[in-house]
Amino acid sequence: MKGRALADWQLYLPASWTDDRDRCRVAGILDGVLFATKVRMAREVLARALDVGVSVGRVTVDEAYGQSKVVAGVVGAAGCGLVVAMRRNDDMITPRMGASRADRLVAVLPARAWGRLSAGAGVHRPGVYWWARVPVRVCWQPGRGHWLLARGAV
Repeated sequence: MKGRALADWQLYLPASWTDDRDRCRVAGILDGVLFATKVRMAREVLARALDVGVSVGRVTVDEAYGQSKVVAGVVGAAGCGLVVAMRRNDDMITPRMGASRADRLVAVLPARAWGRLSAGAGVHRPGVYWWARVPVRVCWQPGRGHWLLARGAV
């Protein structure tokens, strides 16, 4: 069976809320609810899903979570695929053990590396973009490994 579903959630409360117990009580937030970073919450949500046997093929995270080695470690240890949004100035480890910024790896791609694919229907127009991928990380192998996926303008 293929598809996506919301399997769990957890409300983020900033420390300004969790430090104000009176405010929490008025809002119906239990006294046991303490401040947790978004990365910690993501780790907990994923752990709960895996603990009850939810089949997780891949985890998709934005660039804030993508900066977390902890989230990547939990996802990797669970054997799940990980799709991470990265900033253009993030450093990538190349298959040859070098390091390069993501935008520099993309800038040197030949024209033949780019393909036009749909990312699904957009709000104002079809979400058709140019896409390219660059192998990154040590131990990269064809068909299995880590990729930097770049989206370009149509």
